[in-house]
Amino acid sequence: MSVEREFVVDGETFLVRLGEDGRYDCVWLTGPNPGYGFGSGAPAAFGMRDGHSPTPAALPSGPASDERVTDGIRDFLSAIDPKTGFICG
Repeated sequence: MSVEREFVVDGETFLVRLGEDGRYDCVWLTGPNPGYGFGSGAPAAFGMRDGHSPTPAALPSGPASDERVTDGIRDFLSAIDPKTGFICG
């Protein structure tokens, strides 16, 4: 089950859907492009099997922390082209 909350970061408002597995999706409500936002997967960790190939290790469970969501939003905002309102690149 997911929970939706609003986050205000650096004067910008996002609707954030928080999943129990640590994933979250953000929609930029105050941005210039309706419906624009980003999603994040649960933090990944990898281990080596037999010293050869990477294999998924145990992933953290539980909801994303407010700090992790806020940091993700700040990273997203820092990548935005102010002229277009979309991620540069």
